[in-house]
Amino acid sequence: MLSKPATDLCWVCQDDNTKIQRSTNMATEVKQHLIENQSNHLTAVTTERCLYNECVLQAKETINVEGALVMPTLGPHMPNSNKITMHYSFDFAEQVLIPSNPMQPGPIYFLTPRECWIFVVNCEAIPRQINFLVDEGVTSGKGSSSVISYLHFFFEHFGFGELHVELHCDNCAGQNKNQYLLQYLAWRTMAGLHTDVDLHFMLPGHTKFSPDWCFGLSKKKFRSVLLGRNGKRCEGQHPQRYK
Repeated sequence: MLSKPATDLCWVCQDDNTKIQRSTNMATEVKQHLIENQSNHLTAVTTERCLYNECVLQAKETINVEGALVMPTLGPHMPNSNKITMHYSFDFAEQVLIPSNPMQPGPIYFLTPRECWIFVVNCEAIPRQINFLVDEGVTSGKGSSSVISYLHFFFEHFGFGELHVELHCDNCAGQNKNQYLLQYLAWRTMAGLHTDVDLHFMLPGHTKFSPDWCFGLSKKKFRSVLLGRNGKRCEGQHPQRYK
């Protein structure tokens, strides 16, 4: 069987499809049970995807309402000052390697490149995305501490000052689905930085959302430009704005 290369595929879907394909000589009850399991899984996926689309649509409608925001641009704004509901999606991208040369000469091939980690927060309502570029020498990994630090910096410097926040992220226990991130979001409400925060998790294997679209555009640009020429590195103090 020939197929196009793909990433982040759903193991449950593949496993269920394989079992269904191999159930030709099995009893009818077994076939029905396998089909029901696959149907229930796809129903849950559709429900979560519809919720994500509704959150994005609601945020866009909030921005388009006349008088909702004087200037619909990313912050900084006074916390908990705008009576709106805003939606953000965040995720880690695959790290890139520096130096990078599209026409890779021999000497670069034998070098050990330096890793640059990427964390993004996407605001679909505008749309805009903030990219955090983190050198491997200062990164603390992809755990909950890093996620909390990046989110806190984003809300402080780029948030809309919204009362209500809808967040979407992938279903990763080490990064997002843990007590530390929940405690941080609860602290934001207790400190008066937001009125309420809703955190939603995409189902494993079905996590394609706005950050992945921007990842693709960034990687496409990255593969066509020369970085680290003559051993020089690009240094900056602020996250990169991506339109």
